[in-house]
Amino acid sequence: MQKHIWTANRLAGCGWPNYGNCPLCNKVPELVAHILFQCRFSIRLWCVVKYWLQLHVFHPDVWQGFQDIKSW
Repeated sequence: MQKHIWTANRLAGCGWPNYGNCPLCNKVPELVAHILFQCRFSIRLWCVVKYWLQLHVFHPDVWQGFQDIKSW
C-alpha cells in the first residue's frame, strides 16, 4: 500500500497543490496512517463496519497508536 495512496505529503512531493490537512477532520497533516487508523471519522467508520459485520474481536477504537500497516 506504500506509495499508492495520494495523500497531501505525496502530492506536495510531486509539486501538486493541496491543502495539507486531513480532509475529514482538518486537524492534522493528511498521512496514510492518520486516514486509516487515527482520524476520529475513520475510527467511527471502522466501528460501523465492525457492528455491521458483527466482528466482536475487531477493536478500531484502539488503533490510534498505529503508525503503519505492519503495526496494524
